[in-house]
Amino acid sequence: MKTKELIKLLKEADPSGELHVRGSGGGAIVGCENKEGYWDGPYQYFDENKNLVISTSGRKIDLDEIDFGDVIWMDKGDTSRVLLDVYDSAADRWQREIEASSLKAKAFYKRSLQEFTFKVLKRVQAGWKIRHDGHEMEFYKGLRSERMCQGEWMSVRDSGFFEKITKGNEVHWRLIIA
Repeated sequence: MKTKELIKLLKEADPSGELHVRGSGGGAIVGCENKEGYWDGPYQYFDENKNLVISTSGRKIDLDEIDFGDVIWMDKGDTSRVLLDVYDSAADRWQREIEASSLKAKAFYKRSLQEFTFKVLKRVQAGWKIRHDGHEMEFYKGLRSERMCQGEWMSVRDSGFFEKITKGNEVHWRLIIA
């Protein structure tokens, strides 16, 4: 389906434009992206003869979708931004799923924070420093620099072991524990 066809169908289904859109997995649509056809795997569409075409050619629009589990994981296990507005008979099931996702996210976050904080502290003890130049978080030592992974950056930000110092256009992080 082309975007103009989807827009037409949406206007026919909801002329006011006020209804919520449900993603294919039941999640919330949070955006869309124009990508190369091969990016993130093939896309599918019906051609003019009603044949289903699986393609990696040209360009495509991907709809970005997140669900309650994604929100809980982004919030490190916190469930306060997940609100239930479902029939009473479904509320218990949803609450159990939310709590299970929260427990998994909290355990993963705690384990990751410990693991990556240990790795970052080891590098700092070896003489590496930490900075953010507005684009990337990195370790640097003299003229050498190495980009930090997301877990390393999380540990600098969330461990409580570092303080932020602004120097011009850069932010540096200094260890505040001995």
